[in-house]
Amino acid sequence: MTRLMLHKKKRNFFDESDAHELRCLLLRILDGSAFASIFGFNQILVVRASMSIFCSTFISTNEYVQHY
Repeated sequence: MTRLMLHKKKRNFFDESDAHELRCLLLRILDGSAFASIFGFNQILVVRASMSIFCSTFISTNEYVQHY
């Protein structure tokens, strides 16, 4: 995600490498929720929290990129 946040100014779109990074991040989030469920955590709550973080990060990154 760091690379996504450090794009050049005046860039207002995501390219294919950005989409790949977002997919990898999503997979890591889902892997984390599966790991948490092994230890007895409520998987649905973990997924909801993870998706909330993922979506807010994506939206804030998108707004940052569109701002410049």
